[in-house]
Amino acid sequence: MDYEAKLSPLAKKYIRAIGMDYAEAEGKMIAVDRVVSEVAGFYEKIRSAMEYQEEEVVLRSSIERILRRRLLFDDTGERIAEPLIRELAWAKYFANNKFPEILISKISKKINLYIQLKREVRKRHAKVKKETLDDWILQIMSADIAFTINPRLDMQHISNFMFHVIYKKIKITDDLENKDPLIFLNIKRAIAKEDKAFLRYELFVQYFGQLTEHNIEDVADEFKQGYKQIEGIFNHPLNERILSYIKRQAVPFVILADVCYLHKENIHELFSDEKLGAAISSVCKKRYAQINSKTRRAIIRSIIFLFVTKALFALFVEGVVERFIYGHLFIKSLTLNTIMPPAIMFLILFFVKTPGRENTAKITERIKSILFEDEVSAIDEKVFTVREKRNTFLYTIFIFLWLVAFVTGVWLIHTVLSALEIDVISQGVFLFFLIVVSFLAYRINMAANTYNIVEERENFKTVLFNFLFMPFIHLGRRLTLSFSRLNVFLIIFDFVIETPFKTVFSFMEQWFFFLRGEREKLG
Repeated sequence: MDYEAKLSPLAKKYIRAIGMDYAEAEGKMIAVDRVVSEVAGFYEKIRSAMEYQEEEVVLRSSIERILRRRLLFDDTGERIAEPLIRELAWAKYFANNKFPEILISKISKKINLYIQLKREVRKRHAKVKKETLDDWILQIMSADIAFTINPRLDMQHISNFMFHVIYKKIKITDDLENKDPLIFLNIKRAIAKEDKAFLRYELFVQYFGQLTEHNIEDVADEFKQGYKQIEGIFNHPLNERILSYIKRQAVPFVILADVCYLHKENIHELFSDEKLGAAISSVCKKRYAQINSKTRRAIIRSIIFLFVTKALFALFVEGVVERFIYGHLFIKSLTLNTIMPPAIMFLILFFVKTPGRENTAKITERIKSILFEDEVSAIDEKVFTVREKRNTFLYTIFIFLWLVAFVTGVWLIHTVLSALEIDVISQGVFLFFLIVVSFLAYRINMAANTYNIVEERENFKTVLFNFLFMPFIHLGRRLTLSFSRLNVFLIIFDFVIETPFKTVFSFMEQWFFFLRGEREKLG
């Protein structure tokens, strides 16, 4: 059977985009010393683990961090771009000798444009808070540079394809004006795992177009209005509901992107006979195999996150307060609060389930529906209403019952720990850890089920879990995000430790290059 002839018009456009040839980088490549890169790469892993974030945004986050540090001392792209790229090369964000030096000039111009934009906006909109403006422009600058280094064309193409496929399936009854950006934003969140900085940049480009020296004055003039509109999309009441719906539809699109990019050299041969089904099955197996390794990495990152940014601080406070109030430390309490968080995270490994053949068959069925049907039957229509009517009385009762479950859980923990003769201060620290770990464990479990589209039936265990643990998970999410923003250890790393470290790395690299050059002179 010739599949290609039966592709829908949208699918044909997507396949044509995948089949395009992208020019290979030319010119002299950036090379860094391998010894320095090993040390710097290890440091970067520790530093990035201190922030709980998706792997897809680690590069952009690192760019933002480096820019924030370097902009304190320099204010021109010419002095910032090259050391920025070298730091990223040291940390192995791209392969050695794979990044062309000519792109440094491109990034330098981008940095200068954003610095100029910030100055122009300050002149025209004096009421915009300096801190808000600085952070906002720094984020979109870092996202722009991240896309320059790694365009992620596979995610760009599949996101655009999904947008056009799913657009007719989503109905918003009372806010048609914001339908496009809401769908666009949440497809990017679901498929590309983009964070707020990436999304702000994407919406910035949608609103203003790419920032250039020709439109910078116009962008500065309209900046305040654009900023309000973009932030309004983030705060829209339908955001999370649309995201939840799109996540349920996203897995076949992600697998399709993998299949097409894996076969992009002979993309047209893929749509003949039964090659498509075999290719989907092969990609699914690889994705399933990645789940365990990704889960292990997430658990290790979470343990580092807990110990370095939370545990050390909490144990310090616990030790100081206990010594001040009781005159001595409680070793049993300190041991319990040190061992329990990583032990709980470790246990998550035993609950990770890999999807099976039934899941692969369902993904294959949905992909074929997406590719060959103009009106994709595998995707259900969904109607959203901003002013959705809600039974306030029942909602209040449900929240009250959740509060009762939370209080009951805290009381049971207090009872057990009191029986173990754990003091009240240590009980508070234990509860704090338990709440944060509950959220991290839940996130990891959700990540482990990323490719599972076979719906599990609700049972008594599921209902009981939702009733007892969801309050802890919601609170854990709030605590984790709040403490991530107010993390004293990150400030220490970024401005007290990282700056001298990177200076030493730079000196070491130049020294090693010098020694290598002198050795080569000897023949």
